[in-house]
Amino acid sequence: MELVGISDVVAYWRVKMAASMKIPIYCSMPERAEEMRRGGIEISGFLDDLLRQVDVVVDCAPAKIGIKSKATYEGAIRALTGLERDWAKSVDATDRSLGVVRALY
Repeated sequence: MELVGISDVVAYWRVKMAASMKIPIYCSMPERAEEMRRGGIEISGFLDDLLRQVDVVVDCAPAKIGIKSKATYEGAIRALTGLERDWAKSVDATDRSLGVVRALY
């Protein structure tokens, strides 16, 4: 399995850590892109760009956010892996971006 990138809406330390590891960062909401850039994140594209490159999505967002994203994922990819409940047991639920990195390594 290859990690293609992660997607988020903020430039907080977990996203910056992933960027420092040369993991491509995608912005989930175009209206938040400028804020991420101002926060020092080089954006590789938007969520739609990322979804065109993948077969599987691991969504580590809190459940209320993840369920809203499900329709977007199903329309763009062939497989959907939802790990929200499993990750809530072992990883801080706010650890969205780094959770994706851990899940795939």
